[in-house]
Amino acid sequence: MNVTFNRSTNFGTLPYLALCTLFCISLIGVQTTWAQAINNAQKGKDGTLVKLRPYEFPAYKQAYGYTRVDGSQDAIQKYWSQEEYNSAVSNPDFEFQKLIYWSDGLQVVTYVYKPKNTLDKQFPAIIFNRGSGIHKDLAPVLVPYMHRLAKEGYVVFAPMYRQSDGAEGIDANGGADLNDLLHMAPLLKSLPYTDTENIFMTGESRGALMTLQAIREGFPMKAAAIWGAFSDIEKLFKASPQLLEYAIKYWEGFNGKDPSEDIKKRSVIYWPEKINTPLLIMHGERDRATPVQHALDIAQSLQAHNRLYSLIVFADDNHILHKNQLERDAQTIRWFKKYNTESEAKIDAWLRTEATERELNRYGYALVERGRITDAIAVFKLFVSRFPENWIPYDGLAETLALNGNTGEAIKNYKIALKLVQDEKQKERILSILADLK
Repeated sequence: MNVTFNRSTNFGTLPYLALCTLFCISLIGVQTTWAQAINNAQKGKDGTLVKLRPYEFPAYKQAYGYTRVDGSQDAIQKYWSQEEYNSAVSNPDFEFQKLIYWSDGLQVVTYVYKPKNTLDKQFPAIIFNRGSGIHKDLAPVLVPYMHRLAKEGYVVFAPMYRQSDGAEGIDANGGADLNDLLHMAPLLKSLPYTDTENIFMTGESRGALMTLQAIREGFPMKAAAIWGAFSDIEKLFKASPQLLEYAIKYWEGFNGKDPSEDIKKRSVIYWPEKINTPLLIMHGERDRATPVQHALDIAQSLQAHNRLYSLIVFADDNHILHKNQLERDAQTIRWFKKYNTESEAKIDAWLRTEATERELNRYGYALVERGRITDAIAVFKLFVSRFPENWIPYDGLAETLALNGNTGEAIKNYKIALKLVQDEKQKERILSILADLK
């Protein structure tokens, strides 16, 4: 049984759920010259591609999974069947590459799984942010997941961050290594096969934190999906004091004497208002590493700030939603397809013909929350044209015009709303706004 909540959920009624020098730039569609590319690589410009690292997948029985604390690695059988693994590594339509790029003067690694034939083609991109800390080679354990997403029409990236898979630097688990993710933006822009108008992001556990931080910092993504996320890392430290000891000892830059600022920048509960990207939150009810209450807390904080999100809780599943991984990934793809550029044309047609008054109003304010004030004004103008006898679209249009600095037009529309509205409390509210605007 799965429990699904969306942005309109009333959390007060919820039961508590317990715990070449290769630059990977094609000669076709090159956006910069080789001389410029070489110069950028020599300077270490952030996001510049340095080279491809050749890679050959091991046979299934020799493949391995995630790295344990002692440095050993799990067997691949723990995560994938032989059929799943072989179909990913031997599919003739796709190829796997390791890209080395610059980030803060360091050479770091990202994986990419993409169609072999990218000539004159661009594909929407998904960046997957993996979990936990320092890892060796993760290609064998990640490629089946990347293959699953790529079959849906995406090129899939998986940044490893500094100190993992031979990368330079020191891992900081949501500290300075966040830049390794942020610098993926110029890297993707340099790759001719990437549709940079349609970049999406997924993340599990630590990767969910990286995804949330990237949203906070304005990474140009259309939507995101996370699972196994924590709302407040201080709660994890209190539940597991050895994790705090590990952070102090190994996370570069983590202030052990006064960790309050390091805790805040790793805890979305302190900055939910900055989540301006449509966010799908998924969690396992039996997650022992991060109790499901963390997901509920994230959703509540987004609800309080009127942010666009959806929450799905999978009963009887764990931290990475292993039992429901197919449904997890299907929900992710559905979520992303709602927000790609191609879908915006369909949304526009829907707004003009089928959307109800309530749906138009919610969509307009969702755009406001994402900082798209001009687009929101256009939606409220459409709302007015479709429902001219309703006071609500004039009220919304007035508010967005005021946000855009057009006070005169805002006053004009507030006055129209005042004439049409019947509710006395709403009249008082509008009169108060008009008094402030004059």
